[in-house]
Amino acid sequence: MGNKKGGWLMKQTWEHLLFLHWQVPADELKEKIPQQLELDTFDGKAWIGIIPFSITHMRVHGLPEIPFARSFLECNVRTYVTFNGEPGVYFFSLDAAHAPAVTGARCFFHLPYFHADMKMGIDQGTVHYRTKRIHKGTNEERLKIDYTPGGRIDSQKGSLTEWLTERYCLWTVKDDRVYRGDIAHEPWELYDSDHFIQEQTLWPGLKGSGRAVHQCYSRKQTAYIWALSRQL
Repeated sequence: MGNKKGGWLMKQTWEHLLFLHWQVPADELKEKIPQQLELDTFDGKAWIGIIPFSITHMRVHGLPEIPFARSFLECNVRTYVTFNGEPGVYFFSLDAAHAPAVTGARCFFHLPYFHADMKMGIDQGTVHYRTKRIHKGTNEERLKIDYTPGGRIDSQKGSLTEWLTERYCLWTVKDDRVYRGDIAHEPWELYDSDHFIQEQTLWPGLKGSGRAVHQCYSRKQTAYIWALSRQL
């Protein structure tokens, strides 16, 4: 499972997770990531991912689930980076429909979390997902998407799908200090999906934004998250 065992800080179950990816110019992204990190590319191409999903059964190691904080919706905007050759995820934004979780993540994980008004419903197999940022100082950034999961995808070793999804750490930078956050889970069980994006302003300017260039779906994944460790 993932890259390590023992000592995890938090356990979460991710449900109805949709990977949406667009290819973007590498030079454009290099200007937007901290200088301490190196942009990771696949065959020389850079990618932006928008990942809407639901968090359930969240708990801190050694403690039971907290009823009012164990489940909520989240949506991430991310790209891929390396630090000292170690590949990971870099988050541009993380929207969540839970104000205390947003405050905690900003404080303890140094991540750009934002409070959002979010809804998800499932009707005859189609998932309807909506998010609108309501965090103070933001511009009501939105995602409105409908999608229907399809058949199983075989994510082969060395494929773009594996490269985009099988990531087991995050990198973040605060006050010029680099931090690593490890994540462990089983390999993804991925499915195709038929989707249509009605509105998307979480990352403006994506070409053909009514449909992602690359997409895949996972019904459920249990993840273990470690506390940040300072690397530089």
